[in-house]
Amino acid sequence: MPFEDDLGAALRHTGDTFSTDNRALVAAGLAQGRSVRRRRTAAVVGTVAAVAAAGVTAGLVVPGGTARKVGPASSSTPAPTDSGNGKDDAKDKGEDTTRGGVPDSELFTVLRQLLPEGRVLSGLASDMEGTSNPGSPYAQAVWDDGRGASTISVNLSRVQAGQRQDECPDLALMKPGTTCKRTELPGEAVLVVIKGWEYQDNRKGPKDWQAILTTPDGRQIQADEWNAPAQKGKPTTRENPPLSAAQLGALVRSAQWDRFFSGIPEAPATQPGTDPAMPSSAKIMALLKEVLPKGLKVTVPRGQDGGYLHLTVDDGRGATFVEIDFQRWAPDEVDDPIYKKATVLPDGTKLVKRRDGGDKGGVGIVRWVADTIRPDGLRVVVSAFNSDGYHRPVTRKAPGVSMDELVKAATDPRWAQLK
Repeated sequence: MPFEDDLGAALRHTGDTFSTDNRALVAAGLAQGRSVRRRRTAAVVGTVAAVAAAGVTAGLVVPGGTARKVGPASSSTPAPTDSGNGKDDAKDKGEDTTRGGVPDSELFTVLRQLLPEGRVLSGLASDMEGTSNPGSPYAQAVWDDGRGASTISVNLSRVQAGQRQDECPDLALMKPGTTCKRTELPGEAVLVVIKGWEYQDNRKGPKDWQAILTTPDGRQIQADEWNAPAQKGKPTTRENPPLSAAQLGALVRSAQWDRFFSGIPEAPATQPGTDPAMPSSAKIMALLKEVLPKGLKVTVPRGQDGGYLHLTVDDGRGATFVEIDFQRWAPDEVDDPIYKKATVLPDGTKLVKRRDGGDKGGVGIVRWVADTIRPDGLRVVVSAFNSDGYHRPVTRKAPGVSMDELVKAATDPRWAQLK
């Protein structure tokens, strides 16, 4: 399955599971086709995951902001920037206001001050002022503590207060060895620290360690660090990123970030990509267990509101990773090109069966997929792997749920009655 056809689903999976889980974007999803990418893109617009994943490759593109990129700095502690009228005049004219080799940005200045002793080599910063869509302020430094250059970034945003935006990401979709620790802090704030990698497949690349602080009123501060002078495209310079988990957590917990939130608009009452007409994840999971073959031992169920869920089953001969994607399309979109060669069942449901290697994340990986769409636009995709998760070693020669059993599960009439 082409990667670009999987990307939309991967974005939705990640964005819905954990708004700041920007490293799982490359975990290949179930669905394919241009229509899927159209529907799924909205699910991650405005999330920290989208900003962080898309904004720090060659340059910085932050929605609603102006990126500034600067060259090497002569010192980690350049002279304070001038806050006089000259700076404001330059902003009014749209000029670059970098000085002293680093961005002339208060956010960047705070990031630099909170770092341990070291040398800032270059920086990036976003400017929200004077824009109709402020977006999320962002700052990044290429920093060297004498043991190798690294990249450290911070992103500020708002999430809907009271929503579950502070959970660990779905580790089954991430590279083996990824860890996550969730800590409830005084005042009901939550700190999540993730230690993982830039790429979730077998590609070599830097490690990415993250700390995300979420407060009860919806403020969210995310810091990332890589053991390389760039997020992508540069060789690693050290075994691990420079800051420990405790240091990274202290960085996002600093009270110095508080003043920047006055310029960040409140999150909308309904998060982008949510569909109140969709059944809850609990209902989808309950029915998935019912339509799968009997006698399977079910472990590690996981999912989120939005239609994507997975679980691991075992028939006694090895674990099988099973996914379901439950979607509602418009009736006039059931003729999508991905169903051009579909088998049409008596009730009008279109069925496509696929056998492939999934996301090509492991040697010997086999994925079987039953992809169905009903005349009213209800799409149910059920797939099974011969492993216990993405990028995991094979556990058996073939998936423990046969193609016929997947088809039976996806075409079960009870999906159409699910509310």
